[in-house]
Amino acid sequence: MSTKITDLDQQQRTALQYVRAVYPSRWKSVIRQAWMTGDYSTIPRSDHLVSVLQSLRNTRGPSWLVDLRLPKSDAMVDA
Repeated sequence: MSTKITDLDQQQRTALQYVRAVYPSRWKSVIRQAWMTGDYSTIPRSDHLVSVLQSLRNTRGPSWLVDLRLPKSDAMVDA
């Protein structure tokens, strides 16, 4: 499966950028832990953010997340 950020819609990109902004050095492990346990309490969140992240899990899966690279130039926008 593709790991290009451009394959994602704006809501998906924003959700990933938000988690990366909160946890810059371990954002993938935080998302992966939430995906594996269903516990999103470590991510300051809204129900909408959880919905978007869960949708990514269901459609892309954890192995997709491993290979995903968010460009450094992706500035965080308000989530």
